[in-house]
Amino acid sequence: MSALAESFPSLRVMAGVRPFMPKLIDQQLSHLTICEPELHAGRLVLSVWSCEHPWKAGRFDLFEALLWWDAEHRASFLRWVQSLR
Repeated sequence: MSALAESFPSLRVMAGVRPFMPKLIDQQLSHLTICEPELHAGRLVLSVWSCEHPWKAGRFDLFEALLWWDAEHRASFLRWVQSLR
């Protein structure tokens, strides 16, 4: 999970990424000062960890994320999807 989170530029230095602490990541993402690309990358990581958990940061929405992510964030997402094969 740490490797997935670190693949997104906006999450690389976030506390709770390494070692992976999803509750700490969720707590940070629920603050209003988080930027949109970071929020959506974090939501993806938390959803991969547990899609059923009611995260404070909210549910991941791919279409909303694609509106906010830059090329590097989209490339990170695509690498992850391709790794699922």
